[in-house]
Amino acid sequence: MQNVDCDHVGHRVYVRRTFVNGSIHYGIQCLKCLSIVKDDKHGNRPWLKAQEIPAGKAVYEYIDPEQVK
Repeated sequence: MQNVDCDHVGHRVYVRRTFVNGSIHYGIQCLKCLSIVKDDKHGNRPWLKAQEIPAGKAVYEYIDPEQVK
């Protein structure tokens, strides 16, 4: 869910999230508010396929907002 008070500008990174069931999902996370961000260049979807991440872009581990509080 996106934080409506954050513009997500300049704080986006590609992330890898491993769910409890072992499935792995990729997305764009805002490091300012920790929301998963939908992006036009990826069809406004929250989760991406690994091959959709541009070559050479770093992929970081997902930061769970619930663990930060």
